[in-house]
Amino acid sequence: MIININSREYQLIFGVGFVRTLDEKYFIKNQAGMKFGTGLSQRIPSLLTHDPVTLAEFLYEGTCTEDKKPTQKEIDAYIDNCEDMEALFDEVCSELKKANATRKMMKDLTQELEEETAKRKPKARK
Repeated sequence: MIININSREYQLIFGVGFVRTLDEKYFIKNQAGMKFGTGLSQRIPSLLTHDPVTLAEFLYEGTCTEDKKPTQKEIDAYIDNCEDMEALFDEVCSELKKANATRKMMKDLTQELEEETAKRKPKARK
């Protein structure tokens, strides 16, 4: 996925480096003090419910392989000025469903969200 900010193209890659970056920020520790990354499991649900802060974080961290990354401020402005934010969410989710490092977690969490949403819908009266 490529985004264009201030006439510069940035390649977004949702690979192992992307996951590692999220896991450095989002983790749990066990009693022995070992860290277990939970970046995807914590952030994908927010993305699926169209949280713009999570979208900004994914766009920013998705540029982790770029030599020159955009700033968070530039990413925020990119989203603020986006004409079709719904399509941007869909494109990021689509890319996450394709990438080796994120595909399984994206599938599982999407399914869980759909099941939970179905449970909460009121049943139609007959």
